[in-house]
Amino acid sequence: MSIKSIHLQNFQSHKTTDMVLSPGCNLICGSSDSGKSSIIRALKWLATNRPLGGGFVSWGSKKETEVRVVLDDGTFISHQPGRYFKHHPKDKEVAEWSAIGTGVPETVTQALNISELSWQSQMDAPFLLSASPGEVARTLNEVADLDKIDSTLVNINRMARDNRSQLTETAQRKQQLEIELSQYRRLDGQLKMVSLLKEQERKADLLEDIIIRGCDDLQEVVLLYDHLAPIKRIADKGNELAVLMSMERKAEGLESLVEKGESIRTEIAHLRVRLERVRDTTDSEAMLDGLLDMVGQLKGAEGDIGKMGNRLADLADTKMALQTVTGNLKRLETKWHEQFPSVCPLCGRGDK
Repeated sequence: MSIKSIHLQNFQSHKTTDMVLSPGCNLICGSSDSGKSSIIRALKWLATNRPLGGGFVSWGSKKETEVRVVLDDGTFISHQPGRYFKHHPKDKEVAEWSAIGTGVPETVTQALNISELSWQSQMDAPFLLSASPGEVARTLNEVADLDKIDSTLVNINRMARDNRSQLTETAQRKQQLEIELSQYRRLDGQLKMVSLLKEQERKADLLEDIIIRGCDDLQEVVLLYDHLAPIKRIADKGNELAVLMSMERKAEGLESLVEKGESIRTEIAHLRVRLERVRDTTDSEAMLDGLLDMVGQLKGAEGDIGKMGNRLADLADTKMALQTVTGNLKRLETKWHEQFPSVCPLCGRGDK
């Protein structure tokens, strides 16, 4: 890519200079101190950011020092003290960079494509004719990038040595690993055995847990049985108490029969008195009627007396049974107060 035009502003003797270059070779002619060399220095300052400092600035001018070139594709590149600018017609904005030291933005260097070999001053010796063979070789290497080939060969040789060394180390490491691996040939079987042992251990832990829970449940059953024993005794005593209450009701019924028997005895006594009175009467008819009446009453009384006799026998038996049951009841009540807890195991209430 070639330079199409050059613009110099406030650079040494150039206050404002614009030049349009032709394709190919361009010749700049002029008298001494007319600014021909300043154009070369301006282009060198643009391409290399040298010389440093402000010696090239025209004193007394209020304008900013600037060197700007336009390339044949329309791209312009501008250099001001401490700044670079670049713009292409297709770009929307102007790119700007800070120029620190002798650094040049890579984009600017690639666009200009100007190296140190591109500069030849009028006082310089002919190019390469007065240089030593070593300098000529270095210059040619730089032009043809032979130095890169040499550095590449050096890097290749170094990488080959490193790779051979790594290959030797890898082979030795492989041999050592094979020796170590031979010690673990039975590792798969041992791992399976460890897995089976872990499974058996897990099952043993589960069985132990089940046994512990079963012991806890058994202990709870024993405690519940201990709590239920007094309740069972209470139920048995309740049955005995029901029997006692039934016997007491029968005794009350017998007592009422005894009372009726006493009243019948009283009536019999009254009948006997009346019988004696009838025997003393002189009126035979009245005596006969009274006697017949008394005979009927006496037969009824005799039947009642027979019934009362049976009931009296039952009453005697019932009294004996009642006495026995009463004794058992007193013993059960004593045993009740001795064995029954002060607090109910079911509801947790009350005292005895």
